[in-house]
Amino acid sequence: MELDNTKSSCFRSCKRKYYWQHIRGLQSDYGSSAIRYGVAWHGMMEGYYRYIAENGWGNKELAISAALENGRKSWDAETEKKNFIPDYRTFDACCKAFVHYLSFFAKDEEFIKILATETKFKCRMMPEDKQQEVLLTAIEGGLFFTGRIDLQIEMNHSNWILDFKTTSQNISTQAARLNRSGQLIGYSYAGKEALKFVTDGCLVSIAYVSAYKSKKTGEYGEVSTDFARIPQIYSEKDLLGWKELFITTASDIQRAMDTNCFPMNFDSCYQYGPCSYTKLCEQNRPLEETVTEGFHVDYWDVMEEA
Repeated sequence: MELDNTKSSCFRSCKRKYYWQHIRGLQSDYGSSAIRYGVAWHGMMEGYYRYIAENGWGNKELAISAALENGRKSWDAETEKKNFIPDYRTFDACCKAFVHYLSFFAKDEEFIKILATETKFKCRMMPEDKQQEVLLTAIEGGLFFTGRIDLQIEMNHSNWILDFKTTSQNISTQAARLNRSGQLIGYSYAGKEALKFVTDGCLVSIAYVSAYKSKKTGEYGEVSTDFARIPQIYSEKDLLGWKELFITTASDIQRAMDTNCFPMNFDSCYQYGPCSYTKLCEQNRPLEETVTEGFHVDYWDVMEEA
């Protein structure tokens, strides 16, 4: 079994959603503007820092050109997959935010060295005790933790994992949520175990973007952007605690697959607006008889992403 942070988190939030998304591979024909913006932002960051990793900080113009080209490629690839309802999160807004980002962190070259850009990993999970050994033995072929780390940097002579996130929520709210982020703890574990990149912690680069929508005209006003980098440092016990949860989640997934039992978690249906799969679940039909009009099959695997 290959399991990443996205799939394990999805299963814990709702087993039925996991079934639709990762067993059946169903994706809504309508995409999320927030996700498309985030994909383009990650593309810009990858293009920019990949150029710097290969050529140094000397030629910023070529680095910016590489960023915009890769960001456009990511935006177009995401746009081709689904239909989108336009809002303030346009590609032009993403480009303007990138320019603001560069001025906001203008002194990076004085104390940051880019060691590696997007790096995929595949880490075999080995047991820490007898209980974990029993759980892992029940998974045919073993369990592998997979994922992709955005950036590996040296900052002030210390190693850090840098992860990029976009949000339209208050930065302080997002920062508080990162305090016990399973994703970041998992990356710290993978950096040490799979990439032999022992870190002092994770640095989360948050890019805020938002705009006011007029109630009278329905038009969006000027787009606001802001940025922050939030450090997160985890102990060895944090890593072991994350590993225990990851293995027990994988064991639960194996059991659900063996029994074909994927019950709905009603508490997750409307956490941040309606779940994209509510129109499937609310049919209350047997899984194999559910009408999937408005969805298409598109399996997502972090190891196969370009």
